[in-house]
Amino acid sequence: MNKTTYTHKHSKLAILVASIMFAGISGCVEGEKINTETAEYTPESRQLGVIAGEDGEFAPGEQVTIDGRLVGTTEGQTILWSQTEGDSIAIEDWTSPTLNFVAPQVEAIEAYTFEIKAIDEDGSVVVDADGSELKDDVTITVFDPEKLITLEAEDSSVATLKGTVRIVDKNDDMYIAGHSGTSHTSDINPGDSVTFNVNLDAPGYYTVYLNYAIGIGYGGKVGQVKVNGVVSELSLAETGKFEQIRVDVFNMNQGENTIEVGGGWSYYRVDSIQILPAAAPAAPLAVEPSLVNPNATSTTKKLMEFLTQNYGSSTLSGQTEFPAKVGNEFPLTNFDAIVDATEDDAPAIVAFDYMNYSASYNGSDIAGLTDSIIKAHEEKNIIVSALFHWRAPSGNEAEQGCFYSDCTSFDLTAALADEQSDDYKALINDIDTVALELTKLANADIPVLWRPLHEAEGEWFWWGAHGSDALKQLWEIMYERMTNHHQLNNLIWVFTHTQSLSADWYPGDEYVDIVGYDGYAEPKNDDEVTFKSQFSTLKDRHNGKKLVALTETGTIPNVETMHEQNAWWSFFITWNSETWDTSSVIGPQGADKITIDSNYSFDGIINLLDLPNTTEKVEAGTYENFEANSDEFDISAWEFQNNWSPTDGINLSTAWFSDGAQSLSGETQLVEGDDNIILQTYPEGGVVLGSVNTLKIIAHTENAGSDVQIQLFAKDQNDEWRDGGAVPLSENGTQLSLDISDLNELSGFGVRFMGAKGSVDTPSQFYIDSVEFE
Repeated sequence: MNKTTYTHKHSKLAILVASIMFAGISGCVEGEKINTETAEYTPESRQLGVIAGEDGEFAPGEQVTIDGRLVGTTEGQTILWSQTEGDSIAIEDWTSPTLNFVAPQVEAIEAYTFEIKAIDEDGSVVVDADGSELKDDVTITVFDPEKLITLEAEDSSVATLKGTVRIVDKNDDMYIAGHSGTSHTSDINPGDSVTFNVNLDAPGYYTVYLNYAIGIGYGGKVGQVKVNGVVSELSLAETGKFEQIRVDVFNMNQGENTIEVGGGWSYYRVDSIQILPAAAPAAPLAVEPSLVNPNATSTTKKLMEFLTQNYGSSTLSGQTEFPAKVGNEFPLTNFDAIVDATEDDAPAIVAFDYMNYSASYNGSDIAGLTDSIIKAHEEKNIIVSALFHWRAPSGNEAEQGCFYSDCTSFDLTAALADEQSDDYKALINDIDTVALELTKLANADIPVLWRPLHEAEGEWFWWGAHGSDALKQLWEIMYERMTNHHQLNNLIWVFTHTQSLSADWYPGDEYVDIVGYDGYAEPKNDDEVTFKSQFSTLKDRHNGKKLVALTETGTIPNVETMHEQNAWWSFFITWNSETWDTSSVIGPQGADKITIDSNYSFDGIINLLDLPNTTEKVEAGTYENFEANSDEFDISAWEFQNNWSPTDGINLSTAWFSDGAQSLSGETQLVEGDDNIILQTYPEGGVVLGSVNTLKIIAHTENAGSDVQIQLFAKDQNDEWRDGGAVPLSENGTQLSLDISDLNELSGFGVRFMGAKGSVDTPSQFYIDSVEFE
């Protein structure tokens, strides 16, 4: 569904997030204030959006209600519904926010899709900043009740109880009336579960429902459902009665399947599960490669283009590095662990942490982290990601500073309320400190997946401890200061959710390029956990607008399982190994080499060697002037053709040259019909272009007649031909030029000689020299 704006309807989800970090990472840098100018914050009107409501399943004859609405700041806009799929449904008023109808009779299962659009006062459809229509849709599935499979927890032929959980009756204190079947379970305690064995006649997609209850006084909980090992976490309300919750749509097998209910926060009671055939979930809509910063650099735009091109078909691999200095550098310890396990594959993305670039840190030497990042990018072609475990500007209990909310008294709300306060100025100072490091990356033309203020809604970090409004205000201040004051045009802004995925914490589409989720499985090295339900929530909320990524997770996931379950994360980034804790299973240290190698070898994963621009970029200057002697020059990289067929006769020649003392020559005996002579090269890996716009070559012939026309050509990375047009040969060499300003790389280039005519007894010579990029 195309969710332009979304308000989450459920209470908090619990994901066990890695909060155990090396004690030595809390600290503080003593540094002079770089800039204490204040950043202006002006509340803006909310972006207009439209919501269609949630998908649902209904039996024939049931009353269906779909609630749609406009969200954000409205100025006279209204809504208009239409039906886009399924047999026609009679609706009295298509302009009403709420659609009501009775589910029709069906033979098996049918889908009905309704689309809602925002309509301007002149009757036109409202469009967003990108020119796309503001619209959303909702799908209602109507099913034959005979297709619904119900499995009761008390039925020992299909359900197996584990742990202390038991079946209760009317005489038990945990009994709640209103269940289906004959009874239900007691509370699911930690370590308890109910496993249902499901035998299906056909493979395919099925919707799974859970019927549960939570006793009065327990409070809301988080439930966990595993379908063939694929985990979904559910926000379960304190009901006092049995209610049904839709888990998700799963790809299930013909024959035996298992659905395990248990885990999460526990203390909920299970009545039954229900299963219904479903249509395959829609893949995420394509996302335009636009960035929120209109002044983003070309390399930053190209990275976003690459990410969007692969969204919904592949997932990029990623790995975090802990900022531990060895000598004068910060080695890629976790990256190397992946390479050691796979022997050939490596993470496409490497994430670095500026956790020690806060004024409150006074720990070990931090100089050189950014230099190490630049070196890693230039040598390995990694995509760079950066986050900021920001140590609180003041109020720290730990000597080296602290980013956890339970060890600092720093009050973000109070700091933001007074721009003249020391705490506010300290916030700006720290932003400026990190901005200077990011500026070094910008000067090296390195784009960055910038992920600040992460996991705020978990409230375990100080930037989330004072509520969503303060967090969003701080995000906007950081965005404005880094983008406008520091002119950092190399940043792709990544916002990170956790726990409840509450939309209340989202800074807004105008400040975010990619929406992320930080999720840790339990156990934390379970590579089969796909975080499918979290992906579905974020995909639906931002579908067609923002990429959705698994920005932090505990182990190297099985991306094949993700894709099978329609969890099309744009990329994943595994957290670093906690080498100071030998019992930790987080990061590469917690996964065996065979699993790492297997997960990295899946065809649907994009690793380092799959990235474009894996060879050194060619910058302005001489590419080749053929001055090396024959022992040093690899002449096999060049080819001589006669009428499109390779031929002998290529060599380094001193008979003619435009620069230096020799050129590249091809010599052949022409016969009638020889009309295309070519000198060309197709280097292994192509020619990756830096900041160049023009290719130039000087060409010449001897004993080839006076009517020779010459043509400089190149082929792009898709082997599509382009040339600079045919020009006549000059007496002492002809300068050829070709515009390549719109290309990122070349697969090859060369010179074509046309119309040459040789004598019967004299070979013809063809020369090129002074190959330059400008």
